[in-house]
Amino acid sequence: MFFTLSKLTGALMSPLNLVFCLLAAGAVLMSFSRRLGRLILVTGLLLFLVPGLIPIGPSLLAGLENRYTRPEPPPQAVSGIIVLGGTFEGDISRSRRIIALNDNAERVLEGLRLARQYPEALLIFSGGEGRLLRKDHPEAADAEAFLAENGFEPPAVFFEDESRNTWENAVFTKKLFEPQPGETWLLVTSAWHMPRAMGVFRQAGWSGVVPWPTDYRTDGYTGLKPRRFDVGGNFHKADMALHEYAGFAAYYMTGKIALPPSVP
Repeated sequence: MFFTLSKLTGALMSPLNLVFCLLAAGAVLMSFSRRLGRLILVTGLLLFLVPGLIPIGPSLLAGLENRYTRPEPPPQAVSGIIVLGGTFEGDISRSRRIIALNDNAERVLEGLRLARQYPEALLIFSGGEGRLLRKDHPEAADAEAFLAENGFEPPAVFFEDESRNTWENAVFTKKLFEPQPGETWLLVTSAWHMPRAMGVFRQAGWSGVVPWPTDYRTDGYTGLKPRRFDVGGNFHKADMALHEYAGFAAYYMTGKIALPPSVP
């Protein structure tokens, strides 16, 4: 139930979807109540102009990305490298009969780089079928094919193909590999996703996880002064940020996230 609700809510959280619904509703209501219809149209127009012209989305996304940094110096010894799913486009891979990477490709590429840096570490790709309606193409299958196509065959690489979201990434991977006290496990995911991922892995009881953020989408600037005219980019980043903040809130309310000690 949590998985289904999270997917449906995520679709409704898109700012552009909301703007479209308001504009459409306002246009329809103009035939019945010009005042109410005009009010909704103006509200929709403001919701388009303000986030489109002011970098609210990029600022929110940068706040997420700035939360965690890679450790300096990096760990000397690493037991495992956990790469979270979200890198491959299963529908495209299936229909085109190729391995299709998306904008999150740095996750898997950074995982491969780390595997070369720490050849004794386990390399784990955690990702099953994350889509609501399709359940026949786990992402781990694309990860396995991608490695094979590129001639990457480390001695210890594993694919967890049952998880559908971040919570299941943590729980299923922990169950498979049973991390021991004192071990160090690098968690590789997009920087904007790292706050939720770290909270989930803490709640799952995995104390040895070290954040290794990648796939940055902003330069870290959190101000609201426009520095470029990029309506589409502003909305895209607002969509990503709102989805992530909503996900964090939902996970927290359902007991799937443990806050770090510095957060009251």
